[in-house]
Amino acid sequence: MGRNVLQARGISKSFSGTVALDGVDFELNEGEVHALVGENGAGKSTLIKILSGILRPDEGEIYLDGNPASISDPLTAQRLGIAAIYQEPAVFPELSIAENVFMGHHEIHRMTRRIDWRKTYEETERLLDSLDVKLDPKTKVKFLSAAEQ
Repeated sequence: MGRNVLQARGISKSFSGTVALDGVDFELNEGEVHALVGENGAGKSTLIKILSGILRPDEGEIYLDGNPASISDPLTAQRLGIAAIYQEPAVFPELSIAENVFMGHHEIHRMTRRIDWRKTYEETERLLDSLDVKLDPKTKVKFLSAAEQ
């Protein structure tokens, strides 16, 4: 078992008096894969939204590498290495694979301060190769099958 990278302790969240999470503890160690399973309304999405900075907990603490972490928004979560990949991803069909992958996080050319498309396509190709996916990063998403999307 790897080192502890994330802990959520005593996480609680309510919406207009409806309790979504009540003292939830969650721990993630390096090299582990977890699945959150439960009925609709069990609080799975609420926990993920708290960990990824979309929602703030009413109570509880989050620790990264043993240190207290304040995750106030999704950008902060991303900077801390936390991102949520949803089962039904939202994609932009008119944009390329690379544009979808790096939406809002494109490589910026140092001199021109414009999107560095060469680096963006290269990085997308590296990501696709790491997943053993053989697709051209310049392909528009609308031309991909549902499984490829």
